[in-house]
Amino acid sequence: MARSNRGGRISPDLLTGIWGTREAVYGGNDLDMPGNGFNGLLGIFYGDELRDLVNNGTIAESRLDDMIHRVLTPYYAAGQADKKLPDVPFNAGSGTDAVTYRLVQKPSTVDLVRKIAEDGAVLLKNEGGLPLKSVPRIAVIGNDAGPPSRDAGDTGEGIPIGSGSNGTLADGGGSGYSTPLNLIYPLMSIQERAAKDSSKVSWMLNDTDIATAQTTAADADVALVFVSAWASEGYDRTDLNLTGGGDALVQAVAAVNNNTVVSLSR
Repeated sequence: MARSNRGGRISPDLLTGIWGTREAVYGGNDLDMPGNGFNGLLGIFYGDELRDLVNNGTIAESRLDDMIHRVLTPYYAAGQADKKLPDVPFNAGSGTDAVTYRLVQKPSTVDLVRKIAEDGAVLLKNEGGLPLKSVPRIAVIGNDAGPPSRDAGDTGEGIPIGSGSNGTLADGGGSGYSTPLNLIYPLMSIQERAAKDSSKVSWMLNDTDIATAQTTAADADVALVFVSAWASEGYDRTDLNLTGGGDALVQAVAAVNNNTVVSLSR
């Protein structure tokens, strides 16, 4: 749930631990997570402070009851009180506990994931280049078409996914990422389909090597350019530029191949 402070807005004092629990409660925020986490770095997050404010009358007990009813109603309605929830198959803690890997994916999940990916694709513009049908020569350009150089769910500060040097943008940054069980990156899929159509595939996965990108694209019947726009929790983008020099890459390829298709991951 959203975390709030005075007036429901993020305060400049965010890192000093100043949060308005009363304002958040009466602003409609029933649940605040992750509780008293991060050693108090980002504030109290309800917890003991909420208890104390109820005890001293600052927050009415009736409002607390209302919050509890709203949070627990789905819990009982879904029958979770009567049946044991599945064990967590991974370590969501500090990384120091022993973890036993357990595959929980069902065959139907694969179909669902594919459908979500297909439904999530948005076609912004098409001047006749799509759909592709048995193209003799295909050029795949851009770092976002290739495999990640590390775990698909690792969004640390060293090389953020989508930085222009880490492969396809599997997910965004922040604490809400989800590591895929298997990652089918664009080049892999294109090569598989091209083999069925006897199409030739050439690729260049360096976003900043403009000269090689143009050479690769110029000899192809279609140039597929894969770029990304990386974003993360706690990070506000200051412009609409693509990550890793993607803008220049698209313009350079389009200058030498009139049949250029751009795919953006964000």
